Amino acid sequence: MGGGEQRPSPLDLVFHRQPGLTVGAVLHLSGVPPSLGRLRAHVAAKLPALPALSSVLTGEGLGSRWARRPPRVADHVRERQLSIGGSLEEATRELSQAPFPVDGPRWDLTLARGWAQDRYALVFRAHHGLQDAGGVAHTLETLFSASPIPPERSSGVARALVDPPTPSLRHTAAAVRFVARTVARTDLWPHPADRCSQQRALHWAAVPTNVLRAAARRHRGTVNDAYVASVARTFTRWTAVHATHASRATLPLTVAVNVRSPTHADAPGNRTLGGRILLPGPGLPASQYLTATVAATAALKSAPHREALRRFVQGAPRWLMHPLMRSLLKPERAAILCSHVMFRHPLAWQGDPVRAVDPLVLLPAWVPALVLLYTYQGRSAVVFVTDAALPEMNTLHDVWQREAQHLDDGGGPASD
Repeated sequence: MGGGEQRPSPLDLVFHRQPGLTVGAVLHLSGVPPSLGRLRAHVAAKLPALPALSSVLTGEGLGSRWARRPPRVADHVRERQLSIGGSLEEATRELSQAPFPVDGPRWDLTLARGWAQDRYALVFRAHHGLQDAGGVAHTLETLFSASPIPPERSSGVARALVDPPTPSLRHTAAAVRFVARTVARTDLWPHPADRCSQQRALHWAAVPTNVLRAAARRHRGTVNDAYVASVARTFTRWTAVHATHASRATLPLTVAVNVRSPTHADAPGNRTLGGRILLPGPGLPASQYLTATVAATAALKSAPHREALRRFVQGAPRWLMHPLMRSLLKPERAAILCSHVMFRHPLAWQGDPVRAVDPLVLLPAWVPALVLLYTYQGRSAVVFVTDAALPEMNTLHDVWQREAQHLDDGGGPASD
């Protein structure tokens, strides 16, 4: 299992105790939906290649260990019948908050069908203490690829860690500073007890990936840079109206940094580090904002820096890392969370190609806003997960879509 490592990470321990933390995906397919029995048989046959789906966390605190517990497939693979003309999005919102099977690994796969002829969806979910988005990508590629994908080519593995160089002391020091900045206080959410709730709102939007790629290339950046810049500009507009107490000089954004190596492609738990970057506040045109984002994320593209982060997170004493990760639970340290997975391989089920992949995630109770992007087959789809009590967050996905499409057209300042 995951190269033989049985210990959970400090982030696994923190997430494991939090109810309602979910990460997953919605696979959209065309064709005749399969029978539930056929889907269950397929998953059962794939389980030996997916040790994370047979893993549970046992023990208490720092003495916890991942243990093998094969699931009862009938409990984990289920069916959801929708009415003709029904809403798959609404069904997905309901599924996102459904309880996981009891007394087994915390994941499920739902066959959604019935809302349209020759259309169906496969909705995969895992508790965020069991898998991160990279783990979900590995699971989906194992379940729904035409041929096996080697670990080093998995979409769940960081490309920088396929053959990483040995980090220098400078890279290690930078990694420590990066983690320290991530747990620093912010002034973004001054009254979490009064203004935040336990209710989550999920909204989806999508743009062609080439829109992001073209804008990024003109600034020597990546698709992820364009995505991060568009998310930041979206929230800069929101904070200018609804968080006037906060500093207008910078916007704190926590980006997910994948530190999953090929050795641990199939491992349970979280191998993603949330890293804080500071982006400009309002006032910059879109093109200049993208340039600033490319500069802010430069270190994260460095293979030795990524390897230094991986070694620090996995090698630091658990008595040190556990309280650091727990400090992220405090509302005064909350920042906007931003994550991205690029699916590098086409998916299909028994000859039916997966037409689109939509992200699915539920944020922790202490985080007011989270955005997750899945890039798949020329389409970049986001889900905005926000606190339902905060004003006008239900339109942010539309704002993001406009920002993403006009990142490099000389658009006006983010406060316009």
